[in-house]
Amino acid sequence: MTNFILTAAAVAAVASMMRYDVRGSTSMLRRNMRQVRIWMEEASAEAKNGEMPKIGDKTKPPTKDPSA
Repeated sequence: MTNFILTAAAVAAVASMMRYDVRGSTSMLRRNMRQVRIWMEEASAEAKNGEMPKIGDKTKPPTKDPSA
């Protein structure tokens, strides 16, 4: 009976940790996708203005994601 209780507690602990990890990964992916979308919109706006940025151009500092 004691082994069953210990096994059930271990399974519950692993399930809880996995659920937290999935939630954390999902929120990080959402933040990253939001930032990539912002960068793509900025690049698109610059391209429309005729200011095609060079790859690796460090003149413009990256904007901080307000949700982070």
